[in-house]
Amino acid sequence: MKLFYFEGEEYSREIKGYVFGKNETDALKRVNKSILIKKFEFVKRIKFKKLSQKEHLTFIKSLKALLATNITFFDAVDLMRKNTGITYQLKVALDFIVNNLIAGNTYVESLRSAYFFDYELRVSLSGVSDEKEMIKMLERLENIYQNRINNYKEFKNIIAYPLLLFSAIISLLFFLQFYISPIFSKTFNVKFNFLFSWGIILLFSIIAIAVAVLLKYRRKFDKIIYKIPFLGNLYMKFYLLEFIENTLIFIESGDTLYSAFEKSSEIATSKKVAEEINEMLLKIKNGKDLSDAFKDSSFGELIYALSLSNDIGNMKKPLEIMETHLNLEIGTYVQKLKKIFEPILISILSVIILEIVYTFYNGMFNAINMFEGI
Repeated sequence: MKLFYFEGEEYSREIKGYVFGKNETDALKRVNKSILIKKFEFVKRIKFKKLSQKEHLTFIKSLKALLATNITFFDAVDLMRKNTGITYQLKVALDFIVNNLIAGNTYVESLRSAYFFDYELRVSLSGVSDEKEMIKMLERLENIYQNRINNYKEFKNIIAYPLLLFSAIISLLFFLQFYISPIFSKTFNVKFNFLFSWGIILLFSIIAIAVAVLLKYRRKFDKIIYKIPFLGNLYMKFYLLEFIENTLIFIESGDTLYSAFEKSSEIATSKKVAEEINEMLLKIKNGKDLSDAFKDSSFGELIYALSLSNDIGNMKKPLEIMETHLNLEIGTYVQKLKKIFEPILISILSVIILEIVYTFYNGMFNAINMFEGI
């Protein structure tokens, strides 16, 4: 990515600031169309990458702690970027905000143009009126991002658990097949094979790799993931929760329910969630009420939450109830999946161990018979 400096004029007001893009054309797209550009020049190359969930949480926690000491937003961000404990990416993002503030941009303009951060974070923080309100919003965001990180860890653990187990079994089979077996084969002139075990390992390795690829490119294979038994249901709950959290952030920032739904669907990680919400919004736009619009939806929890209130202008409380419910349900569902996977994995492990024992027993028995026949 390239960083550019620009100067311009908007409604007789001088505007200065920084934007970034792949090239000059791409960077110009990020400048408000109402600004008449007078100067636009390349500054330097930067390693651009959207901040991770952990970096977002670090920013939120640090900003909240610094603002609690009654310093200004500018001073807080300036102190944060001088902290040697933060990542390079977070420092680049903070430098970008500080440079825009120094150039004369408003607090709102500087935050909204900081594309390193999630859209929901930029909108919610740029909409607050004072430090007290910002601290309250930061507490809300901290809770959301902490839950997202915890849920993501649980999600990863479900995938990592069988992978670690099968990695250990593969290591054991390699050791037996290529180290122990040749010694016994040479000594007793018998053959050992673990074809069935290798077959099971190969089958589950293919499944594990396929799931890992689907999750890595989840935007592309979104609809396929939903069809995977057990995992698809958890995936739906995970990204429905993300959608509800974003919707609540926009509602707390002053948006109507309809507008909050629109913004949340635009940034939704899951294409299926975004598509279903857009279909519902279209039905509402065409005059249908909430119950009819959500009638054919696959989001059972969302329908239940919205049914708690008939007033479309007062949906915050039902959505907060649903947010709490989904957080608890995801944790419960993860434990349920572990209980399902554990006996399956133990059974597979038992079969593999049984074949290993049988193979060695059979080999040794053949060796004894061979010696007795001499």
